[in-house]
Amino acid sequence: MRYRRLDLNLLIALEALLSEKSVTQAAVKLHMTQPAMSGALARLRENLDDQLLVQVGRQLELTPRAETLLEPVRDIILRVDSVLLNEADFDPQNSKRHFVIVASDYVIRTFLIDVLRNVHQSAPGISFEFRHPSKNSQAELAAGDIDFFIGPEIDTSGKHPSSILFEDTYSVIAWTDNTALKGSISFDEFMALGHVIFRGSDSSLPWFDRWFTRQFKDARRIECSVHSFDLQPYMVVGTDLIATMPAKLAHKYAEYLPLELYDPPMDLPVLTEVLQWNSFRGEDPAIQWFRKVLEEAASTKHT
Repeated sequence: MRYRRLDLNLLIALEALLSEKSVTQAAVKLHMTQPAMSGALARLRENLDDQLLVQVGRQLELTPRAETLLEPVRDIILRVDSVLLNEADFDPQNSKRHFVIVASDYVIRTFLIDVLRNVHQSAPGISFEFRHPSKNSQAELAAGDIDFFIGPEIDTSGKHPSSILFEDTYSVIAWTDNTALKGSISFDEFMALGHVIFRGSDSSLPWFDRWFTRQFKDARRIECSVHSFDLQPYMVVGTDLIATMPAKLAHKYAEYLPLELYDPPMDLPVLTEVLQWNSFRGEDPAIQWFRKVLEEAASTKHT
């Protein structure tokens, strides 16, 4: 179908090319061959009278015209997607809807596991995919590649709606037989002891570590970094290492691991975990239903 000389089928290819800045990756994203995607790029260049992607060193970069096109084209596709794919008669008991959610293992363990158990009973056909938070999470939300983002308020985008799920504080955890600590932890002890920290697969740091680095330039002795909050307690047990982690998760592990919990020796801002969804998906009955499930569960569990 054409609209003012432009083949509308090329809009999907245009969004993929501008997002990926790579003919190869755009082809993979749309399950096309590379020659087919190269042909689509050639037609787009002709129709739009712009190169769109230009070689800069070893990589492709967007032209100024392409930069202005990316967000509007993405918005058009999301608007069409939201109209055509919405289940107007959505019935959770019989739906086969698949939700893609970005959430940390901390949020999954302390909150989402219980939610999913309940959903499995009331909506057995609903399925889920969980992805680790990354530096690309907000871009994935904007592109409609994920349905929900759950994370610290500071990591949300003002371009999309959100609601607060729950708040948390932090605890310093140590092995019960840690020889360096007796009853409490001072700031000097905190700085002197070795630390186990969380570091994402893309080298991203959680909210506490970013805050601490801004305040104290992170002069801690970091002796171990792990890719999961869930590994921090296990790396502490049997050593004189310590870790700083969300209090709700720390309390869960202290129930069955030999851990002592300490108040951090500094005043910390509250950790606010927020639910966010794409603005174009807000009217989707399935999105509205699961938002309500999450918000009601948070209200019940964390009040």
